[in-house]
Amino acid sequence: MRQLTGNASRTPERARIVRSYIKAMPNSSFLLSGQQGGFAISPDGLRLAYVAQNAEGRALLWIRPIDSLEALALPGTEDAASPFWSPDSRMIGFFAGAKLKKIQATGGPPLTICDAPNARGGTWNQEGVILFTPNLNVPLHRVSASGGTPIPVTSLDPGKGDTTHRWPQFLPDGRHFLYLAGTPLTPRENPTNVVMLGSLDSKESKLLLHTHEQAMYVSGHILFLRLSTLMAQPFDLKRMELTAEALPIADPVQGNELTLNAMFSASENGLLAYLEGANSARRELIWLDRNGKKVGEVAGPDAYVSPRVSPDGKKLLYTLVSPYYEVWSYDMATGVKTRLTF
Repeated sequence: MRQLTGNASRTPERARIVRSYIKAMPNSSFLLSGQQGGFAISPDGLRLAYVAQNAEGRALLWIRPIDSLEALALPGTEDAASPFWSPDSRMIGFFAGAKLKKIQATGGPPLTICDAPNARGGTWNQEGVILFTPNLNVPLHRVSASGGTPIPVTSLDPGKGDTTHRWPQFLPDGRHFLYLAGTPLTPRENPTNVVMLGSLDSKESKLLLHTHEQAMYVSGHILFLRLSTLMAQPFDLKRMELTAEALPIADPVQGNELTLNAMFSASENGLLAYLEGANSARRELIWLDRNGKKVGEVAGPDAYVSPRVSPDGKKLLYTLVSPYYEVWSYDMATGVKTRLTF
């Protein structure tokens, strides 16, 4: 996004745009999408929280100052997913071990807030309220950042194809929020999922736009994906409505058809981080010999999850999400696929 500087007596100058790539620390690897992983820029734009595996293969939450080449792993955050920041940029909420947790950005023992068996995103307002999705096929819930019993905030409408509410984000007033409503693995070319505007003070929600994955408010704009292009559409916080056409700002940006989260994050001052690449749900399932040579594959890309090879090396089990989780078996010799669960 562009910003203008100057005053009425001077010609406005275009703000300088700086682009850079962030690498994982040595002996670590990013986990930025899927069931385990994620990243988020702090509201003040000074730090990036992300999930990465360390040298021992443990997934941990890492904190990297934007002006530094070093990142710090936070002990006690094993199996972290979907980090999000407190509004003062001092603490981070995240999900691990079927719980919603929080930890200071400088480190320390993580504290458990409540249960979250299969969470899909969270957001934190100035009043200490966390809005999150604790499980699959459930509405948004609210809970105090100090802990307590989660309370539903929205209501699903399966008759409209509304099977999940997820990836909420509070707007600056701390009362209104954005969230995605719809169902996984619907067409990205003609999306039926919608970004809704909700409020802690009302049961009513307002449709803002159609998109397959989540959206985010930043610097007077709603950011969302149109296929693999990241778009920015002006949004009026007083009228709570979109005010102009959307414009492209980055391409390609990765989205996830399974979890419905888009791989980008932005700070209040407009600093943007995103994961380059195409849709992550269409994967290839291949296997290699001990020398790294490809020796077989399941024909065609699809939403493959959790492959397991039989002890005798002749069959393969995998999960296919289409849109529900189904277990399939594949005979490596004959190429026959067999659906095992319904």
